[in-house]
Amino acid sequence: MPEFSDTPPALPSGESMAEKVYFLVESVPHELLQPGFAFDFMSGGHTVGRCTVIAPSHSG
Repeated sequence: MPEFSDTPPALPSGESMAEKVYFLVESVPHELLQPGFAFDFMSGGHTVGRCTVIAPSHSG
């Protein structure tokens, strides 16, 4: 499960962008956080949005 932080207010289109996205545990495929990777954002078993990575991940 990814964790989103430093999230600014929604854009006029209703979209949101997060400055940082990271996984809550280390034993996950971090290589998936690459530009173009898209995934459903789930809450309580329901899809509440679609996320697309637009910048590469950076360690640190």
